[in-house]
Amino acid sequence: MLVNLRATANERLSPRDSFRQIRQILEGLHARMRGLESTWREQEHRKFADAFEQTMKVLGGFLEASREHVSFLGKKAAHVEEYLKQR
Repeated sequence: MLVNLRATANERLSPRDSFRQIRQILEGLHARMRGLESTWREQEHRKFADAFEQTMKVLGGFLEASREHVSFLGKKAAHVEEYLKQR
């Protein structure tokens, strides 16, 4: 049963693809922000740009932590599967 659940999860959720898609979205947002900087040069822009950069750093850190945690959970699942096979 666990193996079937894992196979179903793997079919629906590909962490590698999800991380790649999120990274592409973040890169696209960053590129748009750079484009906006060429036309928007007032004080409000600076405040927005600072908040934007901070948010990008937080999201990047979250993405990396998530990637590492998915790897950790995959290893734990493999150990559980191995244990269940031995029973």
